[in-house]
Amino acid sequence: MTILLLVQMAFQVTGQEAHEWTGAGMFVLFLILGLHWGMVITMFQKPMKRTPILTLPAPVPMCIAIAIAVYGAWNFYKMNILSYMFLRSQFAFFDFEKNALAVFAENTAMMGLWICAAYYAAKFLKKIHTTKNL
Repeated sequence: MTILLLVQMAFQVTGQEAHEWTGAGMFVLFLILGLHWGMVITMFQKPMKRTPILTLPAPVPMCIAIAIAVYGAWNFYKMNILSYMFLRSQFAFFDFEKNALAVFAENTAMMGLWICAAYYAAKFLKKIHTTKNL
């Protein structure tokens, strides 16, 4: 994903077609990461069970994930990303006065939105599938 991000940012070097393909590829990778997010959670829960100081009640991580997803959805709406995704707007106008940390937080939150959406959609579909087979 990091290599795709570098290709995504070097628009003048790679050109428009590579920029569009890597953008679509990264979106798909975020969804795939969301589908496998349960494995990531399990991987981090094992070491946390060994140290009782780090254990959190079950709703706390879910509330944090939902807060990140809500912040990502707000940024997705505020920046009007859908117009760029469906090529309604050809140019992206950046605010060069904005703090780099704020830009990173906004982009990470938008990525977290799609990871969270894919994770909970997969969980919901799995629940429907198991109740249907009973």
